Amino acid sequence: MLPSAMWSLYEELSALNVSVQTDNYNFYSDANLPMVRQLISLVNKVELRFHELQQVDEIGFMQPLADVLTACETLLSLVHTEPLASILPKLEHLHMIVYEWQHGGYAPAIYGAPALYTALTDMIISWRREELKTWARLFDLEAQKCRDDANSWFFMAYQVVVAVPLTLADKADELQEYAVSLVKELGNYFSTSIVGQFSGRLALLRQMQKHLELLTLRLILNPSQSTKLSGSFRTGKRLNIKKIIPYIASSYKRDKIWMRRAVPTKRSYQILLCVDDSRSMGETAAGGLALESLVMVSRALTMLEVGQVGVLGFGADVVAAHALDEPFASHDAGARVLQRFAFDQDRTDVAMLVRRTIDRFRDARARNPARGAEDLWQLALVLSDGLTPSSAHDAIRRLLREAMEERIMIVFIVMDDTSHKDGDSVLDLKEAKFVKDEMGNSKVVIERYLDTFPFQYYLI
Repeated sequence: MLPSAMWSLYEELSALNVSVQTDNYNFYSDANLPMVRQLISLVNKVELRFHELQQVDEIGFMQPLADVLTACETLLSLVHTEPLASILPKLEHLHMIVYEWQHGGYAPAIYGAPALYTALTDMIISWRREELKTWARLFDLEAQKCRDDANSWFFMAYQVVVAVPLTLADKADELQEYAVSLVKELGNYFSTSIVGQFSGRLALLRQMQKHLELLTLRLILNPSQSTKLSGSFRTGKRLNIKKIIPYIASSYKRDKIWMRRAVPTKRSYQILLCVDDSRSMGETAAGGLALESLVMVSRALTMLEVGQVGVLGFGADVVAAHALDEPFASHDAGARVLQRFAFDQDRTDVAMLVRRTIDRFRDARARNPARGAEDLWQLALVLSDGLTPSSAHDAIRRLLREAMEERIMIVFIVMDDTSHKDGDSVLDLKEAKFVKDEMGNSKVVIERYLDTFPFQYYLI
């Protein structure tokens, strides 16, 4: 027993002699023996000096001397393994009394203790610095805790924003009801967060934006090509092992034991991105916005593996910047496409664009060997400032009807430059027309440009 007790005592003494200044030191809860030793040494010096001053008949009766000695006794009687935070008030009380003796006019300068007063001041400053370091560490820990708590919300956010809408994708009414409840859930998501977690939760939802963009495209562009084997057929590509035993048990009557590629899992769309290359786009911010949109949309379509993606530039003529049958995933494809746009064509012939788009889609459909390609919708996205002469609107409408009959959808995305002065926005454009009334008289009618816009599907 004695050796073990001696060893325990040795370990305790060793622990007391080791500095406690670590990265995890807490000013309010941990002992700091090195600083306490410095305090004891300094307090002993103060006590010795003021004992000497009490022996001087001229000043020995003064109350501050007794107060200093009482404060010293209080400090020396403390349990020195206590944290500095509990000792610091007594030290500051001693400092205050010594300050009063030094600067209160009690005695001549020869009976002062300036060096001890300075040492007490320096010690308090060093202790306060340790307190500030603890604050910094505590703030870092709290910030990390907030980040961890915010990240722990990922599964909740994924559930309400992504998982549930996916299950309701084919149920429009339920999806609409869920969208209303989702707004409330997101409101609670932020309103219940403490200050330190708000930015973390906001960053988390922003990170989920990429997932949502792809999910939106997946909901719009459903798989069109059957590649997954499933079902029960009399003939097929592969045996359905689960059907073998019932087939044998039925005396070989239940013979639908084959699987076919009947589940659509792959997308094989044909999409054309058409960018206006006319001078009107280059003279405004619409040109840069169109190229940014082109990069964003093409990247999203490529990530989703929608099928064939091509890029056209149009103005006075239509030029293929990227052919439909060329892969868009090469490292230099994007750069080569952007180099084809100079925004220097002198006019915009939208009717010719629609005509050429129909022709290109016809050729692409004819070259597509996939089953059901003749029933597949083809999509063209037109990025332009929307400025087309009203005289061409009727011809464009006829071409659009022809495109719809051939299962070609053309969506016009208007690049509206709102940075210019009021009235330049496509929303504010108006045009004057001469129309005849019932009496055959001509009169001028002013209409909004968008009221006669020929495209049924457009987005500003």
